[in-house]
Amino acid sequence: MGRNSMASEAYLTEERHMSLESALEGRTLSLEPWDYQRFVLIATLQEAPRNFGRVELCKDLITDQLVAAKAMPLAWTCRSHQEFIATYPDSFELPWRDICVTHYLSKEGIARVCDLIGVFKRWKPCPAAAENGCFGLQETAGASDVILCDGAYEELCMVLSYCAGADLFLWLEKSLPTLGVEREWACRPVLRQVLQAVCEIHERGIAHGDLSLENILLAHEEELDPDLVQIRIIDFGACSGRFAEGVRGKASYQAPEMHLCQEYDAFQADAFSVGVMMFTLAVGNYPWKSTRQHGCCQSFRFYLSRFQINICCCLL
Repeated sequence: MGRNSMASEAYLTEERHMSLESALEGRTLSLEPWDYQRFVLIATLQEAPRNFGRVELCKDLITDQLVAAKAMPLAWTCRSHQEFIATYPDSFELPWRDICVTHYLSKEGIARVCDLIGVFKRWKPCPAAAENGCFGLQETAGASDVILCDGAYEELCMVLSYCAGADLFLWLEKSLPTLGVEREWACRPVLRQVLQAVCEIHERGIAHGDLSLENILLAHEEELDPDLVQIRIIDFGACSGRFAEGVRGKASYQAPEMHLCQEYDAFQADAFSVGVMMFTLAVGNYPWKSTRQHGCCQSFRFYLSRFQINICCCLL
């Protein structure tokens, strides 16, 4: 599917698409106190250096379900989207945008997005304090009170439904056949889900901005049959409306027009990222490391010649 067919003018008319701002209007979420008696930490799944945090596996004792908690320092996330953009006006990674868009899409019934269970605030000890046992819980009057020590800091925890499978990058490495027609056919049902999910997100006026194999999870563990795989798109921190400016996402997935100092169609940039995913799943390697002007990606030259756009002097 070409970029223009996926993001055609007929499909992207203003009448059929809300702006991102109108989609999120009134969807501010308040921070709730972390309930230490409800959520039990099981393991740390991975570090998240871009967000200065990590992803934890917890058990929700109310629902008896496993959940994923994305923990980030409150000093970085701030307490609201407005406070964050006032503190970090040049950041394209917007944690509260991730929270609100995930909440909005899950409420809209988009099945291929994780459900947002809640947004919580809790105290986290510094590593040295935790090793010395200076941070813990004390039962008082049936409630859990946190014993604080020097070096403890507040965290924002975004709690989501848990995806037991790996991301598509790891699934690619261990589940797909060797190169050839069989592999391409195995990719089809997964890519069909990706395309359907991206179209549903675009219909609501939202461009993801960071589509990649790493940002698509498998809902179920060790599912090797491509026809049974169920995907979930995560990480909407770089999302925007249909039109955007600036570079977003990972280098191999960035549309060439992102590197020009001007506004671009973010829906078509998402379509470019999906194309890179298609190639990588089918071939087993990225088509290029970067789409910058002086990189190995020929799409940059094609884009310039096709659309006759002048390169900003900062890129010369």
